[in-house]
Amino acid sequence: MTNAIILLLLWYLGATIETQTNWHSGPGESVSLVTWGNDFDTCSNIVYSLPNQISLKPHGIDTNNWKLYTVDTNALIGGHNVIMPSDVDLDGDYDLVAVFSDFVVWYEQQDSFNFIRHIIDTTLTIGSHGTIWPYDLDRDGDSDIVVSGDEGLFWFDNNSTVFTQHKITSGGWYFARAADIENDGDIDIVAQKGSNISTNKWEGTVYVFKNGGSMNFTSTKLAKADTTWRTNLADFNNDGFLDIQTSAYNAKNVRVYLNDGTGNFNLVYRYNSVKLDGSWPSDINADGFMDIGVSAQSGDFFWLENDGTGNNFTYHPVTSGISKYGDGGMAVDIDMSDKVDIIGGYHAIGWFEQVSGGGFMEHFLGNAEDCHWVYGCNLGNGPCGEVSDIAMDILYTDKGKFAFWKNLMAKGYEDHAWIESSILDVSKAVLWLRFGWHDCVPEGYTMMYRVRCGLTIPDIEASGWSAPMKYSGDSLISLPQTRYFQYRIEVDDSLGNAGGVAIVDTIWVEYEEHPAGIKEAEQKKALSCSYNIARKEIAYTLTKESNVSFRIYDITGRVVSVINAENKKAGNHTLEFNFPTGIYLVKLVCNSGTVTTKCVVMK
Repeated sequence: MTNAIILLLLWYLGATIETQTNWHSGPGESVSLVTWGNDFDTCSNIVYSLPNQISLKPHGIDTNNWKLYTVDTNALIGGHNVIMPSDVDLDGDYDLVAVFSDFVVWYEQQDSFNFIRHIIDTTLTIGSHGTIWPYDLDRDGDSDIVVSGDEGLFWFDNNSTVFTQHKITSGGWYFARAADIENDGDIDIVAQKGSNISTNKWEGTVYVFKNGGSMNFTSTKLAKADTTWRTNLADFNNDGFLDIQTSAYNAKNVRVYLNDGTGNFNLVYRYNSVKLDGSWPSDINADGFMDIGVSAQSGDFFWLENDGTGNNFTYHPVTSGISKYGDGGMAVDIDMSDKVDIIGGYHAIGWFEQVSGGGFMEHFLGNAEDCHWVYGCNLGNGPCGEVSDIAMDILYTDKGKFAFWKNLMAKGYEDHAWIESSILDVSKAVLWLRFGWHDCVPEGYTMMYRVRCGLTIPDIEASGWSAPMKYSGDSLISLPQTRYFQYRIEVDDSLGNAGGVAIVDTIWVEYEEHPAGIKEAEQKKALSCSYNIARKEIAYTLTKESNVSFRIYDITGRVVSVINAENKKAGNHTLEFNFPTGIYLVKLVCNSGTVTTKCVVMK
């Protein structure tokens, strides 16, 4: 494995890119699907336990194989405090950020899950119910953090692990979430205002803080909002906008507020229940729609199945009367089975396995004194480092302790796997330009990508697959002008001794909707732009003398560098590209056209 990942894709002026970054779990479909995206036709030995990625199935599971790691022991840590994963220093592995008492801290991960505590701030009164949420608020490519507690709502700007405090508002605020709720490129915040700081910490009213740009926030109270205990964000009706889901302790209900597309929310669903502790949106039945997992103080766990509209949900019980898990509710795939499981915590840490044929089975991990926050995440290296596993670990906070259970259940991974995508329908005959991917292939694995196309569904199903594509961004110019497109991924570890596990997290195809013909496309190929890892430079070619300018963006679209126009002669040229870890778009503009290169750099 290299310690950097080269460019993902190129696109031309006027071309269209279709990208797939998420796959739904399941056995595949017996009929051809023509909604290219989350679904697929068929597959074998593929799993989806990590969000937005596909990888290989384990060939054996030991549900008892876990290891407990302690992150920090401090008497001031409370069970309601929050600890979250985030790659704070951009070194490719997950660190942790947390709050307790008057401490805002960053735990830097060293080798073998050892963490070093760094104090970010000690000037705020966080309290026993303080919360933290890592997010790139200012869109500069690193992880900032939102902190909420007894003294107010704040965000901390991360500048190479040096943090600057910014106050958003005073008062007791809890359970803050950061995301772009208006789809305008600015990161907003949703938070709860505590009704009584001294006696009723998290129970409060939800407010939406809209970012008007330049980190200026305007707050609006959520209409028809009862007092809320937990607040979550998810897209419940698949319209591309984040909605709000809440659960209440004293009000005893679960509510869903749908986003109208402008960042304003309307109450559309209410489920009345008992006193509720935890809740979390998740696609529990793997049908492509976000459901809601819920835990009650009594120890009853249940989930609410979304019918796809976000307006209607069906109640399903998980277990009842197991009060030692009275908090939690987050649902993730713990055993890498393609079935979402549910995590619980309170006086114990455990998980409920979703078994074949329906129902859930309890798995006890260990005792806890006062755990009110459990979170499922993979604390191993990221998908582009030396991947050691794809398992979801369980991170939790307890009275006087931050800790996590490391998931070691996988005994190994399958040697052979494949997946055939659903079929992309572009509605007209087009000129296919390029096909590419972003993956992690540990030493020992062979990964092959094949494509095919056709004018009709029977045509594409009768077509043979192409020879293996060698490089991400390979040309598709030799393919005929057709309407339908499909890809196939094949993974092989013929010797059975590969380390880690192969992962794919992005697939893309580029095409022209109104092609003038292959000759013109071939001429466009003469204007090229690529990234050289070793030399840390952009290489580009000009077919004739031209004025050349560059604009470099981060992945959110923020301009990070501008190189003004200067005259260059025909031939090969280079541009220094020594940027920190992150994802960048480099746009080259010259007399004969425009070409953009996406570069993913990890150091």
